[in-house]
Amino acid sequence: MTVAELARHPHPVIGTELPGSRILILDEHQVPVPDGQVGEICVTGTSLARGYTHPDPTSTQFTHLDLPGEPAPVRVYRTGDLGLRNTAGALEFRGRADNQVSVNGYRVELGEIESALRTHPGVHDVAVGAGEHHGQTQLTAWLVLADHAELHQVQQHLDVRLPRHMLPRLEAVLAIPLGPTGKADITTLKQTMARPTARDASLVDVVQTIWRETLGVTDVRPDDDFFALGGDSVQATRMIVATRRRLARAIPIRTVFDHSHFADFCTQLISSAGPR
Repeated sequence: MTVAELARHPHPVIGTELPGSRILILDEHQVPVPDGQVGEICVTGTSLARGYTHPDPTSTQFTHLDLPGEPAPVRVYRTGDLGLRNTAGALEFRGRADNQVSVNGYRVELGEIESALRTHPGVHDVAVGAGEHHGQTQLTAWLVLADHAELHQVQQHLDVRLPRHMLPRLEAVLAIPLGPTGKADITTLKQTMARPTARDASLVDVVQTIWRETLGVTDVRPDDDFFALGGDSVQATRMIVATRRRLARAIPIRTVFDHSHFADFCTQLISSAGPR
Protein backbone atom coordinates (compact mmCIF):
# COMPACT_ATOMS: atom_id res chain seq x y z
CA MET A 1 0.00 0.00 0.00
CA THR A 2 1.23 3.51 -0.78
CA VAL A 3 0.14 6.99 0.24
CA ALA A 4 0.31 10.27 -1.69
CA GLU A 5 -0.42 13.86 -0.73
CA LEU A 6 -3.03 15.09 -3.19
CA ALA A 7 -1.85 18.68 -2.82
CA ARG A 8 1.59 17.63 -4.07
CA HIS A 9 0.52 14.98 -6.56
CA PRO A 10 -2.39 15.79 -8.91
CA HIS A 11 -2.40 12.13 -10.00
CA PRO A 12 -2.50 9.10 -7.65
CA VAL A 13 0.97 7.79 -6.88
CA ILE A 14 1.13 3.98 -6.80
CA GLY A 15 4.67 3.73 -5.45
CA THR A 16 7.50 1.39 -6.46
CA GLU A 17 7.85 -2.33 -7.08
CA LEU A 18 8.03 -4.93 -4.34
CA PRO A 19 10.90 -7.47 -4.33
CA GLY A 20 10.33 -10.21 -6.90
CA SER A 21 8.31 -8.03 -9.23
CA ARG A 22 9.13 -5.61 -12.03
CA ILE A 23 6.89 -2.92 -13.46
CA LEU A 24 7.05 -2.07 -17.15
CA ILE A 25 5.44 0.93 -18.82
CA LEU A 26 4.72 -0.11 -22.41
CA ASP A 27 3.31 1.71 -25.42
CA GLU A 28 0.61 0.33 -27.75
CA HIS A 29 3.29 -1.72 -29.55
CA GLN A 30 4.44 -3.28 -26.25
CA VAL A 31 7.69 -1.30 -26.29
CA PRO A 32 8.99 0.30 -23.05
CA VAL A 33 8.50 4.09 -22.94
CA PRO A 34 10.88 6.65 -21.38
CA ASP A 35 10.29 7.92 -17.84
CA GLY A 36 7.63 10.63 -17.78
CA GLN A 37 5.71 9.17 -20.72
CA VAL A 38 2.33 7.51 -20.27
CA GLY A 39 1.90 3.85 -21.19
CA GLU A 40 0.19 0.69 -20.01
CA ILE A 41 1.35 -0.60 -16.63
CA CYS A 42 2.52 -4.20 -17.00
CA VAL A 43 3.87 -6.54 -14.34
CA THR A 44 6.52 -9.25 -14.64
CA GLY A 45 8.99 -11.00 -12.36
CA THR A 46 9.33 -14.17 -10.30
CA SER A 47 6.33 -13.29 -8.12
CA LEU A 48 3.94 -13.11 -11.08
CA ALA A 49 1.14 -15.67 -10.89
CA ARG A 50 0.99 -18.37 -13.54
CA GLY A 51 -2.68 -17.78 -14.24
CA TYR A 52 -6.10 -18.74 -12.96
CA THR A 53 -7.50 -22.12 -11.92
CA HIS A 54 -10.76 -21.38 -13.72
CA PRO A 55 -11.63 -19.61 -16.99
CA ASP A 56 -11.68 -15.86 -16.53
CA PRO A 57 -11.66 -12.98 -19.03
CA THR A 58 -8.71 -11.52 -17.14
CA SER A 59 -6.57 -14.55 -17.99
CA THR A 60 -6.16 -13.15 -21.50
CA GLN A 61 -4.10 -10.36 -19.96
CA PHE A 62 -1.24 -12.78 -19.38
CA THR A 63 1.09 -12.77 -22.37
CA HIS A 64 4.71 -13.27 -23.42
CA LEU A 65 6.62 -10.31 -24.86
CA ASP A 66 10.01 -9.86 -26.49
CA LEU A 67 11.60 -7.07 -24.47
CA PRO A 68 14.89 -5.27 -25.16
CA GLY A 69 17.81 -6.85 -23.30
CA GLU A 70 15.99 -10.10 -22.56
CA PRO A 71 17.33 -13.33 -24.15
CA ALA A 72 13.86 -14.94 -24.28
CA PRO A 73 10.23 -13.83 -24.25
CA VAL A 74 9.18 -12.51 -20.84
CA ARG A 75 5.90 -13.46 -19.22
CA VAL A 76 3.90 -10.28 -18.52
CA TYR A 77 0.55 -9.35 -17.01
CA ARG A 78 -1.11 -6.40 -18.74
CA THR A 79 -3.09 -4.53 -16.08
CA GLY A 80 -5.06 -2.30 -18.47
CA ASP A 81 -4.07 0.67 -16.28
CA LEU A 82 -2.22 3.67 -17.67
CA GLY A 83 0.63 5.29 -15.83
CA LEU A 84 4.11 6.74 -15.95
CA ARG A 85 7.27 6.67 -13.88
CA ASN A 86 7.92 10.15 -12.48
CA THR A 87 11.26 11.86 -11.76
CA ALA A 88 11.33 10.33 -8.28
CA GLY A 89 11.07 6.83 -9.75
CA ALA A 90 7.53 6.24 -8.47
CA LEU A 91 4.57 5.15 -10.57
CA GLU A 92 1.67 7.54 -11.22
CA PHE A 93 -1.76 6.25 -12.21
CA ARG A 94 -3.24 7.99 -15.26
CA GLY A 95 -6.47 6.11 -15.93
CA ARG A 96 -7.58 3.02 -17.84
CA ALA A 97 -6.32 1.97 -21.26
CA ASP A 98 -9.85 0.93 -22.25
CA ASN A 99 -10.97 4.52 -21.57
CA GLN A 100 -8.76 5.92 -24.34
CA VAL A 101 -9.90 7.03 -27.79
CA SER A 102 -8.12 8.37 -30.84
CA VAL A 103 -9.01 11.90 -31.98
CA ASN A 104 -7.29 13.26 -35.08
CA GLY A 105 -4.33 10.97 -34.45
CA TYR A 106 -4.04 11.89 -30.77
CA ARG A 107 -4.62 9.40 -27.95
CA VAL A 108 -7.14 10.96 -25.58
CA GLU A 109 -7.83 9.76 -22.04
CA LEU A 110 -11.49 10.46 -21.31
CA GLY A 111 -10.77 10.55 -17.59
CA GLU A 112 -8.52 13.58 -18.04
CA ILE A 113 -11.38 15.49 -19.66
CA GLU A 114 -13.69 14.47 -16.83
CA SER A 115 -11.14 15.59 -14.23
CA ALA A 116 -10.78 18.99 -15.90
CA LEU A 117 -14.57 19.45 -15.95
CA ARG A 118 -14.88 18.57 -12.25
CA THR A 119 -12.60 21.48 -11.36
CA HIS A 120 -15.35 23.90 -12.40
CA PRO A 121 -17.42 24.88 -9.32
CA GLY A 122 -20.65 24.81 -11.31
CA VAL A 123 -20.31 21.16 -12.35
CA HIS A 124 -22.04 18.77 -9.93
CA ASP A 125 -21.51 15.59 -11.93
CA VAL A 126 -20.09 14.62 -15.33
CA ALA A 127 -19.63 11.74 -17.74
CA VAL A 128 -17.54 11.77 -20.92
CA GLY A 129 -17.94 9.52 -23.94
CA ALA A 130 -16.96 9.27 -27.58
CA GLY A 131 -18.86 8.45 -30.76
CA GLU A 132 -18.72 8.78 -34.53
CA HIS A 133 -19.96 11.91 -36.30
CA HIS A 134 -19.49 12.17 -40.09
CA GLY A 135 -16.67 9.63 -39.88
CA GLN A 136 -14.84 11.56 -37.16
CA THR A 137 -14.50 10.76 -33.47
CA GLN A 138 -16.61 13.22 -31.48
CA LEU A 139 -16.14 13.71 -27.75
CA THR A 140 -19.22 14.52 -25.67
CA ALA A 141 -19.44 15.52 -22.02
CA TRP A 142 -22.77 15.27 -20.20
CA LEU A 143 -22.96 17.69 -17.28
CA VAL A 144 -25.19 18.12 -14.26
CA LEU A 145 -24.89 21.84 -13.61
CA ALA A 146 -25.53 24.01 -10.58
CA ASP A 147 -28.40 26.49 -10.92
CA HIS A 148 -26.05 29.41 -11.48
CA ALA A 149 -23.81 27.68 -14.05
CA GLU A 150 -24.08 27.86 -17.84
CA LEU A 151 -22.48 25.72 -20.52
CA HIS A 152 -20.56 28.57 -22.10
CA GLN A 153 -18.87 29.25 -18.75
CA VAL A 154 -17.78 25.63 -18.51
CA GLN A 155 -16.57 25.79 -22.12
CA GLN A 156 -14.40 28.81 -21.35
CA HIS A 157 -13.07 26.97 -18.29
CA LEU A 158 -12.02 24.03 -20.48
CA ASP A 159 -10.55 26.17 -23.28
CA VAL A 160 -7.64 27.25 -21.06
CA ARG A 161 -7.05 23.80 -19.53
CA LEU A 162 -7.18 21.34 -22.40
CA PRO A 163 -5.70 21.24 -25.91
CA ARG A 164 -8.13 21.74 -28.78
CA HIS A 165 -8.31 18.05 -29.74
CA MET A 166 -9.51 17.19 -26.20
CA LEU A 167 -12.36 19.71 -26.08
CA PRO A 168 -15.71 17.89 -25.97
CA ARG A 169 -19.16 18.94 -27.05
CA LEU A 170 -21.06 19.86 -23.87
CA GLU A 171 -24.58 18.70 -23.05
CA ALA A 172 -26.57 19.57 -19.92
CA VAL A 173 -28.57 16.76 -18.30
CA LEU A 174 -30.58 16.42 -15.10
CA ALA A 175 -28.65 13.38 -13.84
CA ILE A 176 -25.97 10.90 -14.87
CA PRO A 177 -27.46 7.39 -15.12
CA LEU A 178 -25.36 4.60 -13.62
CA GLY A 179 -24.87 1.06 -14.91
CA PRO A 180 -24.75 -2.18 -12.84
CA THR A 181 -21.11 -1.56 -11.84
CA GLY A 182 -21.83 1.95 -10.58
CA LYS A 183 -20.11 3.65 -13.52
CA ALA A 184 -21.76 6.21 -15.78
CA ASP A 185 -24.01 4.55 -18.36
CA ILE A 186 -22.80 6.26 -21.54
CA THR A 187 -25.06 4.16 -23.77
CA THR A 188 -28.17 5.33 -21.94
CA LEU A 189 -26.99 8.95 -22.12
CA LYS A 190 -26.52 8.70 -25.88
CA GLN A 191 -29.90 7.06 -26.38
CA THR A 192 -31.68 9.63 -24.19
CA MET A 193 -30.19 12.55 -26.09
CA ALA A 194 -31.05 10.95 -29.43
CA ARG A 195 -34.63 10.02 -28.51
CA PRO A 196 -37.09 12.74 -29.61
CA THR A 197 -40.40 13.44 -27.87
CA ALA A 198 -43.48 15.21 -29.20
CA ARG A 199 -42.41 18.38 -27.37
CA ASP A 200 -38.92 18.07 -28.84
CA ALA A 201 -40.29 17.70 -32.36
CA SER A 202 -42.42 20.82 -31.90
CA LEU A 203 -39.39 22.79 -30.69
CA VAL A 204 -37.32 21.65 -33.68
CA ASP A 205 -40.06 22.76 -36.09
CA VAL A 206 -40.24 26.20 -34.45
CA VAL A 207 -36.47 26.69 -34.48
CA GLN A 208 -36.19 25.47 -38.05
CA THR A 209 -38.75 28.08 -39.14
CA ILE A 210 -36.85 30.83 -37.29
CA TRP A 211 -33.53 29.81 -38.91
CA ARG A 212 -35.12 29.82 -42.38
CA GLU A 213 -36.68 33.24 -41.83
CA THR A 214 -33.52 34.74 -40.34
CA LEU A 215 -31.13 33.36 -42.95
CA GLY A 216 -33.46 33.60 -45.94
CA VAL A 217 -33.02 29.95 -46.90
CA THR A 218 -35.65 27.42 -47.95
CA ASP A 219 -34.38 24.43 -45.98
CA VAL A 220 -32.31 23.73 -42.88
CA ARG A 221 -30.90 20.23 -42.34
CA PRO A 222 -29.67 18.74 -39.04
CA ASP A 223 -25.99 19.08 -39.94
CA ASP A 224 -26.28 22.62 -41.33
CA ASP A 225 -24.13 25.26 -39.62
CA PHE A 226 -25.73 28.63 -38.91
CA PHE A 227 -22.68 30.58 -40.03
CA ALA A 228 -21.95 28.33 -43.03
CA LEU A 229 -25.48 29.15 -44.24
CA GLY A 230 -24.50 32.81 -44.34
CA GLY A 231 -25.29 33.88 -40.81
CA ASP A 232 -23.28 36.54 -38.99
CA SER A 233 -23.24 37.94 -35.45
CA VAL A 234 -26.11 40.35 -36.17
CA GLN A 235 -28.30 37.59 -37.60
CA ALA A 236 -27.29 35.31 -34.71
CA THR A 237 -28.55 37.90 -32.23
CA ARG A 238 -31.76 38.37 -34.23
CA MET A 239 -32.33 34.61 -34.35
CA ILE A 240 -31.81 34.20 -30.58
CA VAL A 241 -34.19 37.06 -29.82
CA ALA A 242 -36.84 35.50 -32.06
CA THR A 243 -36.29 32.09 -30.45
CA ARG A 244 -36.63 33.57 -26.97
CA ARG A 245 -39.91 35.20 -27.95
CA ARG A 246 -41.38 32.11 -29.66
CA LEU A 247 -40.34 29.65 -26.93
CA ALA A 248 -40.79 32.08 -24.00
CA ARG A 249 -37.41 31.07 -22.60
CA ALA A 250 -34.14 32.73 -21.63
CA ILE A 251 -31.51 31.64 -24.14
CA PRO A 252 -27.95 33.05 -23.96
CA ILE A 253 -26.69 34.64 -27.18
CA ARG A 254 -23.59 32.48 -26.77
CA THR A 255 -25.64 29.33 -27.44
CA VAL A 256 -25.52 29.68 -31.22
CA PHE A 257 -21.76 30.28 -31.16
CA ASP A 258 -21.13 27.24 -28.96
CA HIS A 259 -23.64 25.06 -30.88
CA SER A 260 -23.79 26.44 -34.41
CA HIS A 261 -24.97 23.20 -36.07
CA PHE A 262 -28.75 23.04 -36.22
CA ALA A 263 -29.05 19.62 -34.53
CA ASP A 264 -26.61 20.64 -31.79
CA PHE A 265 -28.44 23.92 -31.23
CA CYS A 266 -31.80 22.15 -30.89
CA THR A 267 -30.32 19.47 -28.63
CA GLN A 268 -28.94 22.17 -26.35
CA LEU A 269 -32.36 23.87 -26.12
CA ILE A 270 -34.01 20.52 -25.42
CA SER A 271 -31.50 19.46 -22.75
CA SER A 272 -31.71 22.79 -20.95
CA ALA A 273 -35.52 22.83 -20.92
CA GLY A 274 -35.88 20.73 -17.77
CA PRO A 275 -37.79 17.45 -17.20
CA ARG A 276 -39.73 16.01 -20.11
